[in-house]
Amino acid sequence: MEEEQGGGGLGTIQLAVVDQDDSVVSRFLLGAFNNDDAGPSIQSRKLSLDEAMNQIQKDKISAVLVIPAGFGDDYLKAGKTPPLKLIKNPAQSYYPAILEEMLSVLTAGMNALSENFSSEFSGIAEILEVEGRPDMVTLAAIMIRLGTKFETVEEFLFPPLVGYVEETVASEKTSGVAINIFAFLLPMLATMFLLFIADSSIRDLYAELRNKTLNRIRTVRSDLFCFVLAKVLFSMIVLFICSIILFIIGGLIFNIEWKHPVQILMLIIGFPFCASSFVAVLASLARSERKADAFNGMVILSVSFIGGSVFAVNQLPGFLKNFVSPLLPNFWFIQGFHQLEFGDGLISWQTALLRMTLFGLCCCFLSGVLFTRFLRQGGKA
Repeated sequence: MEEEQGGGGLGTIQLAVVDQDDSVVSRFLLGAFNNDDAGPSIQSRKLSLDEAMNQIQKDKISAVLVIPAGFGDDYLKAGKTPPLKLIKNPAQSYYPAILEEMLSVLTAGMNALSENFSSEFSGIAEILEVEGRPDMVTLAAIMIRLGTKFETVEEFLFPPLVGYVEETVASEKTSGVAINIFAFLLPMLATMFLLFIADSSIRDLYAELRNKTLNRIRTVRSDLFCFVLAKVLFSMIVLFICSIILFIIGGLIFNIEWKHPVQILMLIIGFPFCASSFVAVLASLARSERKADAFNGMVILSVSFIGGSVFAVNQLPGFLKNFVSPLLPNFWFIQGFHQLEFGDGLISWQTALLRMTLFGLCCCFLSGVLFTRFLRQGGKA
């Protein structure tokens, strides 16, 4: 049920309030959660406990706030109030946590008010309990005491000592464009996905060996560089098609507007070639289809974690971040992409494309040499 609006903003949070107290204080709590200016948009509505729990089971609300009977009366009289209960929807993660934090802030503020104005609150509660016309003299005296307390702290409250000013700085790169978190994450996750697809298609080399196709090819050519290159090009085409689907369909689904489509297309061409050649080297090092099943997957997962496909590289330990990650092909693609679209990548897209091309050529040649040597040594599937 947790949905996001265009541009990555939070949607409306659904909250059910079970008001068993029906007092001035409980109505104040209900109004506090309906204040859109105080935080995320929250839509709260009063329900019975059974109705609210039924809504949670259907995943239609994020949480239920239960205000117990006698809460408002005990609060105004500075007594021990029964605890508020927040029942969170276990099927959601962000929205219930936001409501819990907001309730914590609200109760902290109510505690502060109670500690400083408990005598006045209790007096107001006694006046409200009396039937008929309230004692205006007593009420006026209470208001005078409240005013006196506020005057003593006026220099701290008006204006407050701690303020907040929201300032938006426009730049050439981000002016008028909201950062879409999906645009940031998509190239990261796409690299890991493409590496696994490349592994699946490149390991077809061992299927050719198992089916004796390579024996017939070797009667014509002793070296297998052209054959391996053909497999790499086939894998590259598959990865290119998958990349187009990911970045076009993904862009439409997540409302992403790519600012540099031509440069992105060049990166999308470069990474499939680089990834396919890299996986071809892994396949030739495994020396059997069974070993390739275990070895390649483990290496690809490691490269994905260290190269930044799973989380940002700056979260890694210093040694990996500074000396290992910059050597990996997925790191080049991700950082070049981020530099191109967001201006916060560690290398330019031209550098990333050049590195991927050179690395792909070297890996393609190396895999051909290794696979030829493997067969000359009597290698079998």
